[in-house]
Formats: sequence, structure tokens, C-alpha cells
Amino acid sequence: MGGDTQVTVRYAPYLEKLHRTISGIDVENVVFTMTQALNAVWHKSPYKEGFEKINVDRGFFGVIEGDPTLHYRIEDFPSLWDMFGKFMGGMDLHVLWGDVYEDVVHGPEIANTVTAHAALLKDELDTRVLPQFLGGMRDINAIQSTTFVIGKALIYDTHTKAVNEFAGNLRIAALDLSQRMWARHLDWDAQVITVYTNMFKEYFSIKLDNDARQLEYDTKDLLWDLSLFDHARAYIGALNGAAAATQQTTPMWKQILGTTLAVAGTAAMFL
Repeated sequence: MGGDTQVTVRYAPYLEKLHRTISGIDVENVVFTMTQALNAVWHKSPYKEGFEKINVDRGFFGVIEGDPTLHYRIEDFPSLWDMFGKFMGGMDLHVLWGDVYEDVVHGPEIANTVTAHAALLKDELDTRVLPQFLGGMRDINAIQSTTFVIGKALIYDTHTKAVNEFAGNLRIAALDLSQRMWARHLDWDAQVITVYTNMFKEYFSIKLDNDARQLEYDTKDLLWDLSLFDHARAYIGALNGAAAATQQTTPMWKQILGTTLAVAGTAAMFL
């Protein structure tokens, strides 16, 4: 027997018609074929000029004055370890405490405040306390007595004690303030390093993301024309996923022979 059996794979008529229409094969009034579609976008990559390249360094570090085409780089700023050494590594806590203490407790603000308060008490002494004391002693004719001298000395002693008490209380408050400023200074140095570290992380994260995106666009731009063939290949193989019907054509002599054998087999059952 010869192997002349033919198998034909057919798809739904509307799918075959659409496929022929897009391909422009044996179809009348074809306006836009696959070849025309590919030619329309050939050498027209949207990734070449459709996206603006962002310079991350310009955004983070700024441009150089006098020449806006140049910009600073990360190398132009202190390194992370350099900043750590300045703010944390080389810090002497005792020296820092002494500096803060001298600046707050013995600073000009404390001295000026004590001087102003002493002047205020002295004015009160000269305008109210002493005139009343002198007038009372004059009334009793005790100006030349030792009582007058002792009384006047006690008045000035009270004034001195009041000034010293004010200065002492002020310096005690300043001592507490210097301790809080010292602790805050330590926190500030640690926060500076933390913020500086986070700035490095943010820069490199954005830098890497931006570089990866730019590289992706550049790659897609270079492969644009080649990627068009992927669309054509996908179109050509689109019908492979559709349901197909298989039609098998059997020669006439095989059909007659098969029918004869079937009849003969049926007749033999009755013999």
C-alpha cells in the first residue's frame, strides 16, 4: 500500500481570515500588513530620545559656580570614615565636658547677669535702704555712734550676700544646663554620623537604580530593531495556540476495500 494519506490542520474560519488579512496573503483591499507594520517602526526606537537621562550627581551635590556644565562629585566631600573620625573617633569626653562647663558656667552671659543684678540691688540700696537708715539714725542723733557704723556695715553685708546668693544659684542652674548640653552634644555628634550615613545610602541607592534604568533603556534602544522580529514571530505562531481540527483524506480504493472487508467479516459470523 502507498503512503498517500494527507492530513490537513484547519482553524476557525474567522481566525484564518484574520491571519490572511494581516499577512496580506490572497486578500483583497489589504491596507496594513505585518511587513508594513514592521517597516513603519524600523529604526524608530522610543528609547533613544524619548527619555531624558538624569544626572544624579548634579541633583545631590550641585553645580560648580561659574561653569554650570560641571558638577561636584562625591569625592569632593569628606568620606564617611573621615566624618566619623572628626565627630566620634577623636572625641575626648573629658575635654568636651570642660569646654562646655567653661563656656556655660564661666561664660560672659553669667558674668553679665550677675553684674546687672548687683547693679539693681545697689540702686535699691542707694535710693531706698540707706536713705531710710540714715534718716532714722539722724532722728535719734546716732550718726556719730558705733551703732550707725555697725548698721551700715550690716546693710552692705546683706547686699553682698544677696549678690553672691544670686550668682551661686545662677551657676548651679548653669551647671545643670552644661551637663544637659554636654549630653546633647554627644547625641548631636552621633546623629550627624547617622544622617551622613543615610545620605550615603540614599545616594548610592538612587545612583544604582538610575544607572540600572538607563542601562535598561540603552539596551532596549540597541535591540529595538531585533525585538521587532519577536513580534513578527509571535504573530506567525499565534495560531498554534488555537483549537485546530484535523481532516484526514483517505483514497477511494481504501474506502472500498475497507467496506468490502467489513461486509465479509459480518457474513462469516452467520456461517
